[in-house]
Amino acid sequence: LSTPISRQGARKYSRNTALLGGGGQNAHDYKYKQMSQQKDVTMRKIILTLFSLAMLFGLSLTAFAVSEPEILREPQNLTWPENSVAGYSVEAYGENLSYQWYIVYEGKTYDTSKLPEGRQPWVDFVTEGAGPSQSGSEFYFTGILSGLNGAEIYCEVSNSYGKVKTSPAIISVGGSAMPPAISVVSRITVNKGEFADIYCTASDPKGGELEYLWYETATGKLQDIAAVNRGAETADTLHCETDRVGTRYYVCMVTTPDGGVGYSSVVPVTVTEESAAHTHQFGEWMITTSPTCTEPGIQARECNCGVTERAEVPPTGHRWDEGTVTKEPTENTDGEKTFICTICKETKVETIKAAEAASGISGRSDNPAPVESGTPDAAGTVQGERHSGFSWRAAVIIAVVLAGGAAAAAAIHIKRKKEKSN
Repeated sequence: LSTPISRQGARKYSRNTALLGGGGQNAHDYKYKQMSQQKDVTMRKIILTLFSLAMLFGLSLTAFAVSEPEILREPQNLTWPENSVAGYSVEAYGENLSYQWYIVYEGKTYDTSKLPEGRQPWVDFVTEGAGPSQSGSEFYFTGILSGLNGAEIYCEVSNSYGKVKTSPAIISVGGSAMPPAISVVSRITVNKGEFADIYCTASDPKGGELEYLWYETATGKLQDIAAVNRGAETADTLHCETDRVGTRYYVCMVTTPDGGVGYSSVVPVTVTEESAAHTHQFGEWMITTSPTCTEPGIQARECNCGVTERAEVPPTGHRWDEGTVTKEPTENTDGEKTFICTICKETKVETIKAAEAASGISGRSDNPAPVESGTPDAAGTVQGERHSGFSWRAAVIIAVVLAGGAAAAAAIHIKRKKEKSN
């Protein structure tokens, strides 16, 4: 049996048969050739895709290859009371960083990671042990003794692309007050005539007001410092001179009200002569380390030539709430009002003077207490509704004034209408 084919279908069948060479073996060869061509095209697409991925992967490796460590903040030179917990820290930029701390004692360098394997003499001057934090970027001496006075500590930061060492910090033991927490940038590089400031971030453990004094050292060593401008630089920020090419070294001394002392790490400020062959075209600033209420952050921007410029972001400062009276003042004793920072939850306490309480200043409110209207009863208590300063008498007076004004306006309007009609 055969299936009837329409004329249009027969023409289509004949045309396809002619294209295939009449059918049979020729048709089979054509189909095989067509399939082979399709496979070749598919293979080309796969090869191009793999090549593109390899190129992207290579570019990614090139981008990450420059991520060797860079020191942002060095350990600081602090003076610790005997038997206190002394801590040193480093901040670095890079991928997958590792930290290794070293102690220089009596001219010999000791690797602190080998403490369990062999005895190190400086350990005799720590009563409860010493070691790094979990992240490795801090190192603590618990119960430090005066025998470590004059020793040095530094950190080696490394990853798979390289390693770099911090400058050594001098360990000082003495006095009875804890030192301030200090933070400065590790170095500054600017072109001649450009703006360059060193900002010293510091805080007193007890919240006291700090004093600052800036020094310069020609050798880059803390032992050779001399006061800048004969001791006139006493702010937390030093404006550096950049009119001469070269490197100058600066240190900030910070003291607390109760005698705590600390010296910042030495900050090299390098002034260069900008080359006429290339002018950096930096992109937008990007925050790499966010600032906190008391600690500055770090921002960076990059030129298409690969040079990266970094600068500090000032601390945001505390944002105190309205405060709560935690101790009521009396006529003879002061009270206290406690404020809480809405960002970091730090607290500060202000004194409410007893004299203010006696005069009623501390009890003053911007919203007056509601008064009572009405008539007193037999016991002398005022009976009536409570209101907060706006009485019904005032409402009546305002209503009368408004009504009088409306009546006057109406009379004027009627008079003008009559004049027009006449």
